Order: sequence, then structure tokens, then C-alpha cells
Amino acid sequence: MSAPDYAQHLTKDSTCTHGGVHRWEAGLSRADLTETQWQILDPLLPDRGERGPPILDKRRTVNGILWILRTGAPWRDMPERYGKWNSVFIRFTRWSKSGV
Repeated sequence: MSAPDYAQHLTKDSTCTHGGVHRWEAGLSRADLTETQWQILDPLLPDRGERGPPILDKRRTVNGILWILRTGAPWRDMPERYGKWNSVFIRFTRWSKSGV
């Protein structure tokens, strides 16, 4: 398949005809949640905790948590694109304690 034909059959976060999932959103890691995955997970997560402000960007927070779990890196080494490492760490700790 030529490059123009290949590009035409793809849409953002779509599964193409050969079964691959392609990420066209700028700034996303190849391991970040796809739109389909996020639509399944989002309703299962609380919008806010018992303390603190509402979670402004749950998806970014979850992607940060997944990055830490996948890489095994220290929280302080989490890329800034996922938010402040301490905020993501606190959210992870609270969700873990509450059984999320």
C-alpha cells in the first residue's frame, strides 16, 4: 500500500484495516490510553476525592500513573506532560487506598 493510500484509511486513534492502532495526537506517548480505552475507563474513576480539588484532567493523571508503573521510574522522574509528579502520586495513593 502506498503512503498516500495508507494515510487515507486512517483516522485519529483508529484501528486501520491491517489491525494496527495509530496515534496521531500530538504529544501523546505510544503507550498512553487510546480514546476507546479512555471511554471505558473514565466512568469507573471518581471525579473528585474526599479531599482536595476536582481532578482537572483524569486522563493525563492516569497516563502518568501508567507511565510510572510501566517504567518503574521514581515518581520525580515522571515526564511533565503528565502533570506535577506529586499531584499524580497523591492521586495514585488516594485511589489505591480507596480501592480504585
